[in-house]
Amino acid sequence: MEQNKSYRYSKDVLGNQLRVVTIEMPYLHSAEISLYIKVGSRYETLENNGISHFLEHMLFRGSKNYPSSFLLNHAFESIGNGLYANTFREFTSLWCKLVPEKLTEGLEILSDLIRAPLLSDIEIERQIILEEIMEDLDEDGEDIDIDNISRSLLYPGDPLGFLVIGTRENVREIQRRDLLHHFKKFYVPSNMILCVTGNINKESVLETANRLFGNLSGAPIQSLQPLTVSQSFAMDHLIELEGVPQTEIQVAWRALPEGDPDMLKLMLIQRLLDDGISSRMQRGICEKLGLAYDISVSIDSFSDTGIFEVDVAVAPEKVTRVIEEILRETENLKSSLVGEEELFKVKERHKRDFIFHLDSVRQMSIHFAEAELTHKPKPPEELMKEVDLISSKELQELAKRIFKGENLNVFVLGAFSRKDRQSIKQLLKSR
Repeated sequence: MEQNKSYRYSKDVLGNQLRVVTIEMPYLHSAEISLYIKVGSRYETLENNGISHFLEHMLFRGSKNYPSSFLLNHAFESIGNGLYANTFREFTSLWCKLVPEKLTEGLEILSDLIRAPLLSDIEIERQIILEEIMEDLDEDGEDIDIDNISRSLLYPGDPLGFLVIGTRENVREIQRRDLLHHFKKFYVPSNMILCVTGNINKESVLETANRLFGNLSGAPIQSLQPLTVSQSFAMDHLIELEGVPQTEIQVAWRALPEGDPDMLKLMLIQRLLDDGISSRMQRGICEKLGLAYDISVSIDSFSDTGIFEVDVAVAPEKVTRVIEEILRETENLKSSLVGEEELFKVKERHKRDFIFHLDSVRQMSIHFAEAELTHKPKPPEELMKEVDLISSKELQELAKRIFKGENLNVFVLGAFSRKDRQSIKQLLKSR
């Protein structure tokens, strides 16, 4: 698959150890500035869980030269799409898409935010976060988000299993001094990556970055504690809820970390199972059997571990049958080689996404700068060549390695019968 759009990727390190990633894409009419900070719920304790997410919210409350939420956000919205942010388990990101001629102004506003956040109006923001938490709770105040539940059970006692948003108790107790301490500890040059993508000039960006960010300071942070959670057999986690029309199912296998040499192969396996209506899970479980409206297969990877998961919601009477079909599809990948035509299709679709990324400042930032947080990223054209070399035999070998009992966890949240409980346990015994 040929592509003729030319981009130029560079990574430079300022004197204070701030990494600056630039991706020049002169064929575009847009640019993006983004900042990645290696901090999230995995860097927290039980006592301060939720503080990284709380801090991300508070950054929007204003800075020295834009001393209110309105003034700061109005400044970003006047030059582009506005400021956006996300907090995850291992990192936090902020970004703003803008017109190229406003790039310097955008960097100036971001610099002011990172240098001198006001962290004001904490009580207002506290109420907003408490409302956000309520979205995942039932009428009794219990967390019914299956992702939150599965992570806490996959990584019991480890910060990787903490809620990103934190607990209501912690959110009620966090004070401005706690936020300021967290900010000074983690928002330091060696722990951040500044990325600028789009119709830009690298030398101009570096000059501006040196001027605005070059004298930031702060001590390097300690590395994460290695994950110690292990598993030796397939496990079920069945949580009964009354009065719900559908039962949520998540079938999850412990899988590969970010940057693993076999990650491309795992991505192809994911596409074989769920990449359009003609893919295996969609075709078999939804289109042929009518067991579900939709089903999704995804990979959630971290610096030292990962999850390969299948998510679906169905009527309670279909629970056992759907789990059987999900496990049957993954067993098929272990027992039979993928045919040439099907493999060619998923390879082409995967390479096509790399091509589409060349039109997206956001995707190129994620591809190069977000990846830089955990490993050295490879350019899309190199990955496309690697995709072409992957064989059916290699996919089968990886499927055998991932889809085995000691990696398997089945989560069921909702209504199910006693017979379902027994059948699911029996299903997992045979893995």
